[in-house]
Amino acid sequence: MSRSPARIGVVFNPNSKKNRKRPERFDALVRLVGDLGEVRRTNTVEEIDDVVEDMLERGVNLWVADGGDGAFHWLLNAAARVVRARGRSEAIPPILPTRSGTVDFLAAKANLQGGAEDLIAALVACARRGIDVPTIALDSLRLRGKRLDDGAEPFDRIGFASAVAGVGQGFFERFYANGDPTARGILTVISRILGSASLSTPGIALLPMPDGARAYAAPVFAPQQLDVWLDGKRVDLEAFRAVNIGSINLDLAGVFRIFPYAAEPGVLHALVGDPGVQR
Repeated sequence: MSRSPARIGVVFNPNSKKNRKRPERFDALVRLVGDLGEVRRTNTVEEIDDVVEDMLERGVNLWVADGGDGAFHWLLNAAARVVRARGRSEAIPPILPTRSGTVDFLAAKANLQGGAEDLIAALVACARRGIDVPTIALDSLRLRGKRLDDGAEPFDRIGFASAVAGVGQGFFERFYANGDPTARGILTVISRILGSASLSTPGIALLPMPDGARAYAAPVFAPQQLDVWLDGKRVDLEAFRAVNIGSINLDLAGVFRIFPYAAEPGVLHALVGDPGVQR
């Protein structure tokens, strides 16, 4: 039985920080992929489902998420939605993460070296020579739930690591807003959170401070009312300051090493609870 020829599909997000600064990358990637595939522009995340459907129909069997972990996340979840909607036990083609985002957990975990263009060029070279592209399997997790306070639709997502609520979520919201993905940026956010929290300690809390100085840290440490289930079992708590879960171990710029137990294949590492906050 002959195998299908390699066809490469690059999903290009023109709204990413990188591509807003370098819109000419789209044409460069088109030239790089050449006759071995296609580069598809998605102006909104809602367009990704249609691109996925079309790539599956056209037999595109090597996918590339042009961006960081966020681009990979949107593409993977769009593929899962489309496959479920088609009602078939259809496998999602291999997806190549590229080093071009803020954190790039997946590319680091897969030990991928080089920038996006380097990785796509290597993929093209394998396809052009008829060489099997090496793949690795990473453990993933599935998050399902609903928000009771805003009327939003239930969510059902596949991923590898998530700070769902609590301190981790608060940190990452501020980390991404800070716009500096380096170790210096991580330490800056940590310093601002701890400095803000210290302003609420007895003796300092009564001192006049600029607007927002104390508010920066307050939501990070505030307990949240949640109903949390892990593997079909309810966690017997009503309020949480930590709901973090990972299927792979992560290294955040050498500053944080998160979910170490998930380094072992098949192990899910959950940090869920209401740890006390010392002041």
